[in-house]
Amino acid sequence: MKDYSTALSYYKRALETRQQSLPSNHPQLIKTYHDMATTYKSLCRYSDALSCLHKALEIQEETLSTDHRDLTTTWHDLGLVYFEVMDYSNAVTYVQKSVDVRERLLSSTDFQLGTVFSDIGLVYKTIGDYTKASSYYEKALRILKIHLPDTDHTITIIHNNIAGLYLTLGSYSTALLYYKNVLEIREQSLPPNDLDLATTNNNIADTHGNLAQVLFLLHQYEEATEHAKQAVNIVIDAFENDHPTSVMFANRFQQCMRANTCDTYNHTQYGFGQCINQSLCPNDLYLTGLCESKPMDVKCCFSSQTIKEEFRAAWIATVSNIDWLSTRTATPTQQQSELLNILNTLQKLNMNAVVFQIRPVGDTLYASSLKPWSIYLTGIHGKPPSPLWDPLEFIIAEAHKRNIEVHAWINPYRARMSGATYELASNHMAKRFSKYAYTYNKYMWMDPGSVEVQEFIVNVTEDIVRRYAVDGIHMDDYFYPCNDRTEFPDGTTYAEYQQHDGK
Repeated sequence: MKDYSTALSYYKRALETRQQSLPSNHPQLIKTYHDMATTYKSLCRYSDALSCLHKALEIQEETLSTDHRDLTTTWHDLGLVYFEVMDYSNAVTYVQKSVDVRERLLSSTDFQLGTVFSDIGLVYKTIGDYTKASSYYEKALRILKIHLPDTDHTITIIHNNIAGLYLTLGSYSTALLYYKNVLEIREQSLPPNDLDLATTNNNIADTHGNLAQVLFLLHQYEEATEHAKQAVNIVIDAFENDHPTSVMFANRFQQCMRANTCDTYNHTQYGFGQCINQSLCPNDLYLTGLCESKPMDVKCCFSSQTIKEEFRAAWIATVSNIDWLSTRTATPTQQQSELLNILNTLQKLNMNAVVFQIRPVGDTLYASSLKPWSIYLTGIHGKPPSPLWDPLEFIIAEAHKRNIEVHAWINPYRARMSGATYELASNHMAKRFSKYAYTYNKYMWMDPGSVEVQEFIVNVTEDIVRRYAVDGIHMDDYFYPCNDRTEFPDGTTYAEYQQHDGK
């Protein structure tokens, strides 16, 4: 078992010695910072790891050219640590810088280039940029297949990730090809021992299930049914019939079996259909292949009235501009165009709700007299968009036109993101209730134990539901932060809470 704490103490001693005996830009100092960062990561002390990497970066940026290979390594390592702490804006920035330079420096078939393509594919997948993610994953796959056998676990995972991305993007035929590759690889890679065999069989069953889902969406019901059957048979061999995994695959199988005729096909958005003349079908809401015994002009037609038995939602994160906006310097027209593109994509995917982040760090993406305009909208905290427009009002109007609900997503206690240094607007809650605003783990948080803060959040929420036709409110980050290995500084409000018998 590796003793990271002991290793760290030796690295600290080495660093002290080298700082006293070596020039401040010596390569050995950089290596020590990297070694310490790796050890801190192993101990899940990510803020310390970031500190070490930034110190290494500071030295390298003073002494190395911007296309030096060692500098790209530090950028890449920084990006991956930021990814671990879910600071996706910095993760994209640093990993992308590393990728851009390495594409120029390395051979197009270099193994290291394949691994960094895979890493940035994961980052883009996580932040929801599925087009970029699939592009980088495919680049990674082309390179890594040169160096690794087809049955390598890494190759399988990338195939599977690409398939899932194309499924999400609605490119079902391409997703089908990749899932078939995954199945072929997994069936050729049966391990020698029973323990690993159980895991592999579960993966094979999952791939059969994914193939059934894609084929179902392509209306290839017979083949979908066969894959669903195989998934069920594999899982039932491994689990009891009433095990949740068995039930899940059995449900997929039943879905495929039911989808043979128009009157038994249950569309995810429009419900059950009926075989009528295509010309009578409202808004061309019909499917082919489900009225096979009828004349050619008879199709399986669906009502234009959307059903709402399911909550099929996507989150639109605005903090650090994860999902929207692509740039804080965009004009209101460009900002609105990006939102419309998101809504149009969700409509194509048969979503019926969006969860839109309107209060990421105590600021707003809607007009409010209680709080300042968000830095993620205009680039300056408290600055209104010009010309003035209201993103919440806009998305509600446009989403409702598409039969999509809008749920307002607010982060009640987070006041500023990690490492942010911008000046807070005068009407920000951290200035209004400054004695309850704490810097903790480099973030700024409001004290959830403060009655004043609680009442303010209630007023903010009531203001939203009173002035906007939102379909719901989602509270996020309502918990106490707890990952800095120190006590959250709420001792005063907790003592008051105890004095009132916890009421």
